[in-house]
Formats: sequence, C-alpha cells, structure tokens
Amino acid sequence: MRVLVTGANGHIGSHVVRACLAAGLDPVAFVRPKADLRALHGVDVERRVGDLLDADSVRRACDGVEVLRDAFRWLLFVDALKPKAAAKVRAALGDRAAPDADWTR
Repeated sequence: MRVLVTGANGHIGSHVVRACLAAGLDPVAFVRPKADLRALHGVDVERRVGDLLDADSVRRACDGVEVLRDAFRWLLFVDALKPKAAAKVRAALGDRAAPDADWTR
C-alpha cells in the first residue's frame, strides 16, 4: 500500500516513514523543494517535492497513493485531495470528520 507522508523530513514524519517501511508499506515522502533531508538519511524511500500551500503540487503528489498520513498540517491540503482519496480520509477519521464538510471541492 502506497502512503504519502507529508512533513516526512521532520522528526515525527521521518519516524512515520520508517514505521511504514517496517510495516511493509510503501511510503512516499512529500517534502518542500529546499527541505532539510537529514532526518531521512539512509532511508530508501521515494521523495516527491512540493508545497502544501500549492494545491497542484499536492494533487501531483497524491497520484498513485492510496493512503495519506499527514505529519505536518492536515487542513491546508484537504481541498487538494482527489475525491477518491477524500473518501478514504473521511472513512479513516470516522466520527471525527465533519459530516457536512465538502472535502472534494
């Protein structure tokens, strides 16, 4: 299963990437163009470069990804998710998701 990890170069994000690998998942590290990648040193993982403030780069990063794990800021890119991915996010959040929120706009 391909998992996009935002904030993958940070302390928490790099541990999420490693945990995904240990669990047999296929993480994809989403990092900013000039991100400090030291926390991912020695980790064999695909890196996709973009910015959470740029919806198009988030859409491109989500291509081929089945699950999204945010280790940065959740609400900044919800609108950029593909409808199919948004449905999975709603399912994962369960009753914590706002039932009347338009996640696919």
